[in-house]
Amino acid sequence: MKVFVSAPYTENLETEFLSSLESILKEANLDVVVPHKYVDEKETEKSIKRNFKLLEDCDMILADVTKPSHGVGMEILYAHQKGKKIIFLRKAGTKVSHMALFHANELVEYNNPKDLKENLLGVLKD
Repeated sequence: MKVFVSAPYTENLETEFLSSLESILKEANLDVVVPHKYVDEKETEKSIKRNFKLLEDCDMILADVTKPSHGVGMEILYAHQKGKKIIFLRKAGTKVSHMALFHANELVEYNNPKDLKENLLGVLKD
């Protein structure tokens, strides 16, 4: 199964978080696509089209919804329209739009990296 990792680019998500997430997903034997690795800030339109193509080729999307992001929201809606499985990640206590939550098949909450791994692997095994 191929999973697209959607996270806020403008929040400058530390690469440690994305690397950790990628490792967890690979441990679950998933083929992982992290579009942040391919960003070309000089070619915005090209990057966006590439991201949607990458997402289209995936079976599911794992979206970090801890911080609001228009881009993540658009990727979630695109995944929904394409019938992809949608899993949300959020730090415990974070409020998320009801409109966004409506589109999630699963919601994984975490307090720390250990929680994240345990909770996410639990959902992925189901």
